[in-house]
Amino acid sequence: MSTAFIFSLFFALPTQFSDSIDSSQRFDEHIEIQKSYSFMSYNVGNLFDTEDDPLKDDNEFTPGGSAKWTEQKLIQKMTNLAKVITSSKSPSGQACPDFLGLVEVENAKIAQRFNREFLKDCKYNKIVIDPKDPDPRGIRAASFTRLPLQGAPKSHSAYTDARFIQEVTVLLSGVPMTVFINHWKSRRKNPENNDDGSQKRALSAQALRKRVTDILEVNPDAEVLMLGDFNDEPENVSLKKVLGSTLSLKEFVEDPQDVLAWNPANELLRLQKATGDKTEVDRFEEFKKIRGTYYYARENKYNLFDNAHMTAGLLDNQGIRYVPNSFKVVRLKEFTDAKLAPISFSPPKQNGASDHFPILLRFTVLDPQ
Repeated sequence: MSTAFIFSLFFALPTQFSDSIDSSQRFDEHIEIQKSYSFMSYNVGNLFDTEDDPLKDDNEFTPGGSAKWTEQKLIQKMTNLAKVITSSKSPSGQACPDFLGLVEVENAKIAQRFNREFLKDCKYNKIVIDPKDPDPRGIRAASFTRLPLQGAPKSHSAYTDARFIQEVTVLLSGVPMTVFINHWKSRRKNPENNDDGSQKRALSAQALRKRVTDILEVNPDAEVLMLGDFNDEPENVSLKKVLGSTLSLKEFVEDPQDVLAWNPANELLRLQKATGDKTEVDRFEEFKKIRGTYYYARENKYNLFDNAHMTAGLLDNQGIRYVPNSFKVVRLKEFTDAKLAPISFSPPKQNGASDHFPILLRFTVLDPQ
C-alpha cells in the first residue's frame, strides 16, 4: 500500500435477471434530503501526453509511434472527452459531476492540463493520482473532485505490477464516503498461454473485498462506493463470487453475510421495451445492449465493464443514501454509433471520445432523524 499524490489546485443466464426488480424493497420515500451529489466513472481510453516516458511502454502514443500521437490529436481527444463529462451536471446545476473517477490517465501532468484547459467549468480543485503506479504502460486511476477530502488517499496493489486500486474519502455535506477507483486486468488473451486475465481480476476482487471488509469491521455503517472499469460483468465470478456484489436488492438485504455490495445496474430494466414472445435468454441479450458500456465488435457483444458497487451504508436512512433509479450509462449522441456502441477516438477520423461510456449515479445527504 502506498499513499497517493494529491494535487490541490486549486455465463449462464443469471437468476438475478428475473428477480432483480424488487418492488418490495423500495427505499423509504419520507426522508428529508439536505443536498444531492453526482458521481461519474469513466474509462477515458488512453489519455496520454505526447512525450516519451523512458520508464514506461508508452511509445505508441508519441509523434513517432504507431498512433502518431501529436499535440493536435491530444487536444481533439481532450475536447471530445470534455464534451462527455460536461454534458452531465450536478444535481445543484453546477457543470459536471461533483466527483469524477477516471482510468487510463497517463500521469499527473496530463491530468492537470485536462482539468485546467478543458474542465475549467467543473471547478475541480483537487486531483488524486499516484505517480508510483506500476502499470507497464503508465495508465493510472485519477480522481477529480470539488468535494473536500478527508484523510490521505491510499493505493492498494493486488499482485505484482497490478494497477493500483485508488482509495479516497470525500465529504458530502460533512458526511464521509469512501470511494475506490478500479481498473482491473484486461481480457486480452496472452498468445503464449491463452490467459484472459481472469485470475488476476479475481485477485483484484479479493484485495478490494478485504479492504472494504476492514473498513466495515471498524464501522458497519460505513458508506463505501466502488467504481471503475472492472473488465468483468456483474455475473462474472470476480464480481459476483469473489467481491460479493449482487444485482438483486432483495438478495443484498436478505443475505448480508455473503453479499458485500449491491450493483444498481438492473435499474435500467425500466428502459427495456415490451418483449413479446422472446425468451428470457433473448431478453437478457437485449438488456446487455441497454446496460453496455463497452462493445466488442469482433464478437458483437455488449459488456457492462464499468460498474458501481455500494455497501449497505449507502442504502440506509441515515447519512448518505443512493438516489433510486439514478444509475445511468451516459451516451452522448455525438459519440454513439448506430449500434448504440461508443465511438472510440481512432485516427484518422478522431470523431470519438473513448471506447467506453461513462456511468453516472447520485447520492443524497439525509437530515438527522
